[in-house]
Order: sequence, then C-alpha cells, then structure tokens
Amino acid sequence: MAQYFEDFRGETIDSIPADFSVVWEGPLSLFIKTGNPLSGSARHLAITPTSNGGFRRTAVKWGVGTTSGRTTVRFLAKYYPTNKSIVGAFLSGSGESATRKGYAQWLDTDNRISKYSGGSDTAIASGSNPVSGTGTPTIYFEIIRDGALIETRAWDILDQRPATADVAVTDGSPLPVDGFFGISYLTNTMPVMEVYEIAVGTDGSPAPTGPVAAGPVTPINLSVTNLLATSARLNWEQG
Repeated sequence: MAQYFEDFRGETIDSIPADFSVVWEGPLSLFIKTGNPLSGSARHLAITPTSNGGFRRTAVKWGVGTTSGRTTVRFLAKYYPTNKSIVGAFLSGSGESATRKGYAQWLDTDNRISKYSGGSDTAIASGSNPVSGTGTPTIYFEIIRDGALIETRAWDILDQRPATADVAVTDGSPLPVDGFFGISYLTNTMPVMEVYEIAVGTDGSPAPTGPVAAGPVTPINLSVTNLLATSARLNWEQG
C-alpha cells in the first residue's frame, strides 16, 4: 500500500512540475504559480487550456505511482462551474488518444462517472452536482475505485467530506485495476484552473491529508517497539 501527497510547496515558480504531464489529445499547459489557500504552501499548479473551441478529452497524469487495489484520488482546486469545461479526479488510465481507458469523474451541470474504453467515453452513472452555482468556489474532487465499484464525491473546502458517495456504480465489465491516476479534463473555454493539492492512497490506504514519505510502506516486524514506532509515524502521516 502507498500514499502520495503534493501541495507544490517545494516547486519553483513558473517551472513545469516534473511529476505531472498531459496525456491524450487535449492542449494544456502546466506551470507552478504563486498562491495557495492552504497553510504550508504558497504555490499551486496552474492548468491552462491552450486552444478553445470544441471539447477535447484529456487528463493530467501524476506519475508517482499506479492504481492498485482500492484506490482513492482526491484533489483540491478552484472550480469554474459556468465555463463549460468538465473536470474531476481520474484513475486506471492507460493507452493513447485512440485507445485510452480509465474512469473519470466529470463535474458539470451534473456529476458523472465516465468510463473510457477503446478511446470512447460513456457515462456509466450520474447524479446531481452538489456544488453547482455561480462564482469560483474551491472544491475537493474525489474518485474511489474498489474492484468494480466506482464512487465519486465533491464538496466545498469549507464543508465536511460527505459520508455517502454522491454517485456510485458497480461496473459490469470493469477495466484492469492498474494504470495512471490524476485529474480528468474535458476542455473547452475554461480559464486557468488552480490546483492546490492532490492526494492518493492505493491498496486500501486513505488519501492522506498532508505530506507523507513517497512510495510504498515498508513492511516491519511486529514487535512492541516497532508497533509503537509505527503508530507514532501513522499518526504523523495522517495529520
């Protein structure tokens, strides 16, 4: 099991982050910019569409690990609900534009779980948008995959994470449980999206709420000393 967390605090302003890349057909640029509403970081990832007109299916890949077992992907970003671009968390990504696969959370006038298979996308579940409205709220986006079960949530930064998923579905023909994860993006005319943090937990680990050591957890001998040390470390990792 592994946990990953990034709030861009160690990145250089106006640099291109090394662990993030644009996949599939959408024209996007990625740069580190100043500003973050979270304590501990004064930077964010700016995602900018570089071409308008027509929806382009794309994603921002976070290349630190892969979807494995029960996986949670969560990110915090400024959300523009009136600009006709659709965003959300993403996992089990693979392939090129014509062969892409994966599960995407799409938040627009509704809240959808879309499945990419063979290059095409299909909404396999939908519900109401819990954060729709005007202005530019700061929103948590989350997708969880547990075998064939896919569920999504979205909530305002000032609210608590919903105990019950906004949308959930069991896929009768599930995709392989692997592939990259990150941010789904159906671009059109959306202005710069500011991403303030992204967190992932794989193999049953929760998405962390603060910085953790990168990579998988190292197994240990379950002596009393090690149990006490592990408990202290996990308390720190979970904030």
